Amino acid sequence: MATIVRLPKLGLSDRGEIVDWVVSPPADVVEGDVIAILESDKSAVDIEATADGTLIATYVDEGEEIEIEPGRPIAAIGS
Repeated sequence: MATIVRLPKLGLSDRGEIVDWVVSPPADVVEGDVIAILESDKSAVDIEATADGTLIATYVDEGEEIEIEPGRPIAAIGS
């Protein structure tokens, strides 16, 4: 079963981009590990793994501008 990593409520701008996937699939992660960095015109935020397992997919390309919507799926962690 996979756990979906979703954008947390950040209070940032409406748009931003993943400037760095710190880990790439397939990579083992532990809950709380930084897996990506999201940057907007106001700040940069670390996105953390929400479960232990293997990062099996990313749904946003590095450098792709996206709407910053809390709950938006950006990756999946499985076993």
